[in-house]
Amino acid sequence: MSVEENLSKVKQAYAAFAAGDAAAAMADLADDVEWIVPGNSTVSGTYRGKQEVGAFWAVLATHSFTTDPEHFLADEERVVVLTRTTSDGKSADQVDVLTMRDGKTVKFQQPRTRPCRSRSSARSSRRTTSSLAAPAEAAPSPEGVRRSRRCACSWS
Repeated sequence: MSVEENLSKVKQAYAAFAAGDAAAAMADLADDVEWIVPGNSTVSGTYRGKQEVGAFWAVLATHSFTTDPEHFLADEERVVVLTRTTSDGKSADQVDVLTMRDGKTVKFQQPRTRPCRSRSSARSSRRTTSSLAAPAEAAPSPEGVRRSRRCACSWS
């Protein structure tokens, strides 16, 4: 498929998901899609097939999960979505990577972010010459898992 076709399909899927239309959101998922959620939360893991992904989405819905895509980047095989997610009233920036094959999403994954350090330890260990010293913010767990007391931006 072309870059434009992949972008169109992914944008339509995100719009359908936002509208609560799971059937339309799943229309271009491969039957054997692999959906990977990194981390250690109760929903972390790999979901295989539309049925497991649908059950996962049902859990997200119980936590008022929303995703608001801000940027789409694509080539012939992948679409990368920079999005703002909200779950249980808590928001975070997130990166979604969708692998496309024959017009279908065959893999959805969220790259694992490096562990966040507490703001005080991050501040004390920053190098003054580095512009990348700020800790990465982890995406919220759809289960609404409590934030760690040691780190204001990671989910336990």
